Amino acid sequence: MTQLSDQDRELLLQAFFAQTAESLDGLESSVVALEQAPHDDELLNGIFRAAHTLKGDALIVGFRHVAEVAHALEDVLSRLRDHERTIDAGVASAVLGAVDALRSMLASAAKDGTEGTSLKAAAIELLQGVTAT
Repeated sequence: MTQLSDQDRELLLQAFFAQTAESLDGLESSVVALEQAPHDDELLNGIFRAAHTLKGDALIVGFRHVAEVAHALEDVLSRLRDHERTIDAGVASAVLGAVDALRSMLASAAKDGTEGTSLKAAAIELLQGVTAT
């Protein structure tokens, strides 16, 4: 495996943070739209793809905790896609809470390289709470 120079790693991280911020904005607005159109499978699939991409990208740049939250988000979205659960105010609130936690985790990672493990635990607990019902 090729090692990145410090400069290349910095460029990669800048691209990751920019793309992720855009993805989280889109994810947030899509979840709000999904509440209004709960049977819009295309919209739901787009939300799932955004979470899946975030998970993979986070792993590539070494943000394991961010990836774990994105994975828990995927679990909720999978339940919605499989019609095991429907979107309601509780599910939407949990997903939007996870998006907020991801934003905070990424801001922390951009600032000093830490991902905010307490935020990770809270976000995963919130998401698991809506998958258990």
